[in-house]
Amino acid sequence: MLVNYAYCHNLQSGSGTIAVESIIISQGHAGNPSGLEFTEFVMSKPLARTITVNSTRLSLFGPPALLNGEDGEAYDSLMARISGALNPADIIEEMWVRDIVDLNWEILRLRRFKSQFLTANLPYGLRAILDPVCGYREADELSTGWAKRDGDAIKKVDKLLADAGLTMDEVWAETLAVKINDFERIDRLIMSAEMRRDAILGEIERRRARQAELRKKTGGVEDAEFVEVPCQ
Repeated sequence: MLVNYAYCHNLQSGSGTIAVESIIISQGHAGNPSGLEFTEFVMSKPLARTITVNSTRLSLFGPPALLNGEDGEAYDSLMARISGALNPADIIEEMWVRDIVDLNWEILRLRRFKSQFLTANLPYGLRAILDPVCGYREADELSTGWAKRDGDAIKKVDKLLADAGLTMDEVWAETLAVKINDFERIDRLIMSAEMRRDAILGEIERRRARQAELRKKTGGVEDAEFVEVPCQ
């Protein structure tokens, strides 16, 4: 079932005030253990219903743990979208929302690190590829020169690869093979963060279901007057 919410969310942070206009929340989708899925879209005219997220209370959790060079505005945008999708009802849910945002940010960061890790270790893959072609000593010298962007080393590497019928695709693949243990460790960190995020989403759903059931059970209770009866 799709439930459409449009909201105007102003979030004050270190990088300024941002606004997100609208969002779709998909609840109860098959195969989604958390029961929540959200996709942001922009409408030409906002719907009538608005949701306001208490940015002052969110700020109680302190500034985001961003690394030097990371985009604070991108973090704020992620916070606004997730807050608008989940619409936290109280401080407990706001705390969980912050955890979900931080975990999603960590997942994005680690995925970015995977690409950067391969790029940083490309000379090791190149050396391993060149070793059977020209011997370890020359392969080591050429891969070092290639990493330093030495023109002569680059030309010789290109020629050796071409003569052997190889391309940079094989170098990337060999780099992954050389550093596979480290690469898998990053993957495990990503899986751990995803599991923690999904667990929090599930806890939000369970808490809301318990609260809804409690309201349902107490819905027939009416206000009444009580008379104090003196002890006999």
